Amino acid sequence: MNCEHFKTIIDRQFSDWMMVKPHKMAGGREVCRVTMPLLEPNGDVITVYLTERDGRFLVEDGGHIAGLLSDLSYGKPTQKHWNIVDRQLYHTGLKKNPATGIVYVEADESGLRYWMTEVAQLMAVLPHLLPEPSSPLRYLVSDENSASLSELPQTAREVSKKLSELPQTAREVSEKLKEVRFYDAIQFNQMVLGQAGIKRRVEFAYNTWQSGFGIGKAVYVLAFDLNVKNPLEKAGRKLAVANDLAWSTPSYSDWKVDVRLVYGLRPGIWEDAPEARLLTAAGEKSELNCYCWDDPGQQSKFIADVSEDLSLPES
Repeated sequence: MNCEHFKTIIDRQFSDWMMVKPHKMAGGREVCRVTMPLLEPNGDVITVYLTERDGRFLVEDGGHIAGLLSDLSYGKPTQKHWNIVDRQLYHTGLKKNPATGIVYVEADESGLRYWMTEVAQLMAVLPHLLPEPSSPLRYLVSDENSASLSELPQTAREVSKKLSELPQTAREVSEKLKEVRFYDAIQFNQMVLGQAGIKRRVEFAYNTWQSGFGIGKAVYVLAFDLNVKNPLEKAGRKLAVANDLAWSTPSYSDWKVDVRLVYGLRPGIWEDAPEARLLTAAGEKSELNCYCWDDPGQQSKFIADVSEDLSLPES
């Protein structure tokens, strides 16, 4: 048995998983974003955030845990939710900023990897510890049994916080949307019930109303990065989510659902990547709309489609 050989393999695989990139939080604070070799229950990779101060390191969750609690409690985490988090913090030695809800810990160089793993592990297991919502999730389309997007309250602070939790491509999409005049009509980082009865995270969502007797629609935008270890697998998962959402409105409803996938590829990888070919083919063979965010032309097409959806009909 050659332990050094195993160690070489393990080190290489872990380094393939982990990426460190500069990142700007919603408030403008600059940090390092580290992709960890751990997955969330939905299959997305977990990231932690690092800053350095006076020779010590600060490891934090970037508000991810507070955002998770908010999603499970319709924007109002209960003390029961926070008690579960606080109990985990007590046993792990992590801390919580009472003003922002950010989970963090200070570390020196020798303990940096350990504390990064502790924060990431908490983010991985917490969804399994928290109670499910006590009432079923509602569609984001407007009918007599559900709230419309415009009825869901979102303050500027809530939007800013949710944007800080989005992956890089989604944040770039949000910045681009600020350049058009329909930004306030869009909801961010929502949980939507799909046809299979499973909660799906949607980075951007909005309603459109057609003039006359036209059918209105809900538009769900999945914005995601493919700079992960298994990009083809993740692209396949996102397509499965998109199809589940596309069928989420009953046939008798006066609404339809459009799903759009906006994806960012690994640096230096373009349309020849298998994951890009898969998404392109899906867009051509189905009603799903797919946009490669690294392609300026497809960026412009996505923004144009959003603008067309949200433009008021001429009177």
